Amino acid sequence: PHAYDRALAERPGSAPALAGRALALSKSGAPQAAEDAIEAALAAPQRPHMRLRLLETSAVLAGKIQNVERVLQRRQQICEHAPDDLPALEALTDALIKAGRSNEAVAVAEKHLAALPTEP
Repeated sequence: PHAYDRALAERPGSAPALAGRALALSKSGAPQAAEDAIEAALAAPQRPHMRLRLLETSAVLAGKIQNVERVLQRRQQICEHAPDDLPALEALTDALIKAGRSNEAVAVAEKHLAALPTEP
């Protein structure tokens, strides 16, 4: 993360540097520091693919420390940003089921599947 810290010292608030720092910290074994960095990176304007990557990284970190509510929040945010992404929908419904919210999982799946385009 030191290179990203230097970049942020030169350009405070740089979205790419914030995202890079967050992703580097996510691999460092310090989940809270990584989550704090992800929050800072998500507060900056990010390109859609980077926003999704940060959200996915946050969901994985939250799962590792068994923060069920954070997992659900991030999975829902991912589905909002990528409504046609079936693996993201599956991850959200799996998280809801693991949280004991099976009825909500079914409702979410039905809502998202109904919104998908149908093939002729």
